[in-house]
Amino acid sequence: MKSLLVVLLALSCSFISGCVLDYNPNSRLPPENPFRALTWNADGSRIFAIVDSFATGTSYRIKEYDKDGNLLQSFPQPEELSYWSGRFIWGTNDDSTFYFTSRRDFYRVNKYNPANGLISEIAGGTVYGISPDRNHVFIGPYGQSSGSSIQNDFLILDVSTSKTRLQKSWQSAVPSYYYYSGAWLGNSSVGYFRYNQLNLVDFVIVDTNGVRVDSFDVPFSRRNETRIYHGNGNILFATPDSLIQFDSVTRTFKTLIKDYFIESSVSSDGTFIVYSTGGYYGGSPLFVINTKTGVSKMLTGQASGLVAISPANDHVAYLDNSDSKTYKLTVIPVSAP
Repeated sequence: MKSLLVVLLALSCSFISGCVLDYNPNSRLPPENPFRALTWNADGSRIFAIVDSFATGTSYRIKEYDKDGNLLQSFPQPEELSYWSGRFIWGTNDDSTFYFTSRRDFYRVNKYNPANGLISEIAGGTVYGISPDRNHVFIGPYGQSSGSSIQNDFLILDVSTSKTRLQKSWQSAVPSYYYYSGAWLGNSSVGYFRYNQLNLVDFVIVDTNGVRVDSFDVPFSRRNETRIYHGNGNILFATPDSLIQFDSVTRTFKTLIKDYFIESSVSSDGTFIVYSTGGYYGGSPLFVINTKTGVSKMLTGQASGLVAISPANDHVAYLDNSDSKTYKLTVIPVSAP
């Protein structure tokens, strides 16, 4: 019946001057191509994105862009890169691959080359952080302790060569099942939330051999939604409603800014954070904040939530949906205010 209607409309338009036929079966769907994940390659020449392709009838695709945000190639998304794992991808130390975490087989961490479709399993768990030089990966559990050794282990992987090498592993009980439970802190230590000996949640810092360096209580809740960064020698906690700085020398906390940190990205030198107050589907202003002074400024008034700072820390990629109909990858210069 719908096809007949289109044919009749087309025939009538041949007799009526100025009639325009514009039939869109996907008109009630969300805006075309909302992005689910972003990451830069190692040398900053390309950007990988996971994209919802509603307009094409395909669920998800991997799109590759140049450093200016121009589309280069589009690839089908592999089955292993499922709905939720597709929200989180991490750049590797080469120019053509990225890491993702599969929800199958105990949440395996995979290295993926979209050009040839090659998937290499590197470890079990999920990525907690990548070292600043991208030569080491910090992997932790996905979920609370469940009797599986894979679920309990923390790993430091050396990925500086083509052969992945386990540098160190240790076990620790963690309270969170969310991806941002830990982070790489500088060049030689990592940190994460854990259950201490009193069964209370604190934040622990260990070196890359798994030896505890420090630990402290945190004065905020909702830790499952907290991202952890390292900047200007301090540990930064981007909670849902503020950015909190921990000074390891004075062992004090300071709120740098009160705002909604829904999506955010930190520069590799830790001097600034770019953040959005909206999720990956909605539009909201984009801000940059100096991690030392707390000074912030607005970069753009209309953007999607996803942001990713380039390896050289001089540009930021984000999703612009200012026309409310399509999502466009945009790259602009950025620096600490």
